[in-house]
Amino acid sequence: MLQNNLRQLCNNPVEKRCDLLRHYVKHHIAVLDLSHQIAVALNELMLVHAVLMALILTVNGFQILRSVEVAESAYSIPWYDESLEFQNMVLFIILRAHKPLVLRSASISELSFPSFTKVMSSTYSYLTLLYNMILETEEL
Repeated sequence: MLQNNLRQLCNNPVEKRCDLLRHYVKHHIAVLDLSHQIAVALNELMLVHAVLMALILTVNGFQILRSVEVAESAYSIPWYDESLEFQNMVLFIILRAHKPLVLRSASISELSFPSFTKVMSSTYSYLTLLYNMILETEEL
């Protein structure tokens, strides 16, 4: 809106241009102040959000890594001394546990361990960037 008003400024009578420009400058300053207030209000919230999301992803990644141990634990029990039905169930657990666990985000992308590490790396990079931006703005 302000852009259009500035483009159309010269279409106004000469005597009104200075007053209109003054009004536009005040409006622009008000927009900048509001933008700054929003940034300050959301700054900590966005940092908390980023940290919590990284924590959630870390916990899920840890659970995926721990799921590999299911097959090893099932194999380590003395299943060979048990009934055929028991042996088949243990075999089923072992076979099923070897299928890699994946998390899907909205059925669009697969979050396996390699993609999880990429997400965590990106999350850390964004968090570091945000933190450095906060430090730079506080120094000004």
